[in-house]
Amino acid sequence: MKSRAVKLLVIWNVVLSTLVLILLGLYTSAAQAANDPPVQMYQAPQAEPAGGKGTTSTTPVDVQARDKWTLVQKLSVDFTGKLNHECVVIASTNASNAPGNSEDNKYEFILTLDDPSPIADTATARTIDFDNGRTVIDHNDMEVTASVLYHMTDEPHTFYWFAKKISENAATPAKMTAVNNTLSALCVKQLLH
Repeated sequence: MKSRAVKLLVIWNVVLSTLVLILLGLYTSAAQAANDPPVQMYQAPQAEPAGGKGTTSTTPVDVQARDKWTLVQKLSVDFTGKLNHECVVIASTNASNAPGNSEDNKYEFILTLDDPSPIADTATARTIDFDNGRTVIDHNDMEVTASVLYHMTDEPHTFYWFAKKISENAATPAKMTAVNNTLSALCVKQLLH
């Protein structure tokens, strides 16, 4: 009989201990909730998504005009009715020197925003020089890339990627061919801080 009473006593202690622990847990969570500040809900503004646009071409563009820009690629975007944006624009070209070109085959590339006739150099200007002289034989192709961050207002815009010959020697066949041209823009509503 003693063993049966001991068993019942042990079961009773386990049940009471479990109930005490459950009640203690409930009480502390209720006390914690009572001390928390009230939760306020905020409606997040609907964010305008970021966007990207690009254009590519494998059609060769011959650049032979001296001191006159030749259009290599252009890309138009329209932010009418939208907020101002920041756009990273990247232009790239594979420039090839024409066979038979002699010395001083220097060319310039420039990336512009809304300027179809750039006059002054900007930070996006890139210069390449194919110097096929009597002592130096350069490679006949070079990769040219420019990138820039533009602030865009809420209206239509056009990015231009130009090239021109700037060398002194204009002997034929003084030209460079731009192939595999790309022009891409990735636009977001605001910059990181």
